[in-house]
Formats: sequence, structure tokens, C-alpha cells
Amino acid sequence: MSGVLEAYAGAVAARAQKVGWIELVLPAVLPAVVELITKCFDKPSELKAFAEGDRSALQLVGLRIRCNRAVREAGIDGFRRVQKAGTALMTAMLDELNDRAELLADGDAGNVYAQAMAEAFSVA
Repeated sequence: MSGVLEAYAGAVAARAQKVGWIELVLPAVLPAVVELITKCFDKPSELKAFAEGDRSALQLVGLRIRCNRAVREAGIDGFRRVQKAGTALMTAMLDELNDRAELLADGDAGNVYAQAMAEAFSVA
């Protein structure tokens, strides 16, 4: 797969690595991103709202669970290490979403969110 999700997941992995979680590479991050989109959003407008900061507590808990699972699957073990790495991944995902939402605010963002959802559902 290449496209919006791979670019996003690569940027998230780079952010996580900058804060010291070198284990969090693209193959660990991409499934968490795909699962988040396929399980939490029914339409591009919902994904857009989430990216722009309209996040429910339930969505954030779901994201935390997916991030913790992704870091365990990346080989990180131990409760505290999983929690720290999961938090780093979640923070990287949200920070990258915030930055991208700001960049897309002026343009035709709806198309990007629709493309991201199509990519996620094609591999799920």
C-alpha cells in the first residue's frame, strides 16, 4: 500500500523514534492506524472531525488500546515499557493528525480523508 496512510504512518513512526522509541517502525504503526480508521469511523467527515480535534473519550480510549497492542506486537514487553511506548505512539499519532489537519484546513481536505478511509478499508 502506498498513499495517504503510509505517508501518515511513516511520519508517526519518525515522531516516535525522535522521542526514543526506535522499535516503533512503519510495520508496527500502520496496522494501528488502519484499525483506528476501520473501527472508529463510518464516514470521512467523522475522520476529519477527529483530525481537527473533535475527539470523544471513547475514541481516545480506543486509540490508547490500539497503540498499546501495536507496541506489544512490535516486541516491546513489560507493563511500564508498553504503557510508555503506547503513550508515545498515541501522542505521535495525535500530534501528526493535528499538524496535518492544520495544513489541510485551507484546501480540499474532504478528499484526503475519503482517500485515507478507502485505503484503510481496502487492507482491513
